Amino acid sequence: MHDSVFMKSLVNNLIFVVIVPLTMIVALFLAILIDKHIYLKDFFKVVYFLPYISSIVAVAMVWQVLFHPSLGPVNNMLMSLGISNPPKWLADIDFALPSLMMIQLWIMLGYNIIIYIAGLQSIPKDLYEASEIDGANAWVKFKSITLPCVSPTTFFLLVTGIIGTFKIFDLIQVLTQGDRPTLLLLSSMSCMIQPLTS
Repeated sequence: MHDSVFMKSLVNNLIFVVIVPLTMIVALFLAILIDKHIYLKDFFKVVYFLPYISSIVAVAMVWQVLFHPSLGPVNNMLMSLGISNPPKWLADIDFALPSLMMIQLWIMLGYNIIIYIAGLQSIPKDLYEASEIDGANAWVKFKSITLPCVSPTTFFLLVTGIIGTFKIFDLIQVLTQGDRPTLLLLSSMSCMIQPLTS
């Protein structure tokens, strides 16, 4: 019993780790957009960072309302678009983990954006000016200057993001309220459940 619970939690954790690089890709794109092409940068930084500094309990309760199978605005919007049988999200065994991954992406996106913006602002402008003189387009500048210069930032976010996925507990606990433990079971939940059931 305990071995099967641990294996289930480990597999879920390995699937959940996929959210780390996905969050980093979206965050880097938005960070470049905010840093170079958008006015009111400070406003957007605050807006994206708010989910990260908000209480996990409050965030989980908001998403519980959004993902409610019958009354939630997400399913109401899907039904208005012609989808007659939308998913039940957190109550569905096939959508519980993807739903959690979407919530975690939304929470962590702001933190990743702020860190990436700091990394982008540390890149010397002379490198971009020299590449423009050489006729480099936006893709070449991104591939040859931006990506190598933010690689330490990327490595930091990757390591801390992976560690964070193995520590997630409070979000799952609030979302499930102790029900359906195997649907969203990660290693942090497994460590709590096994002593209680032994």
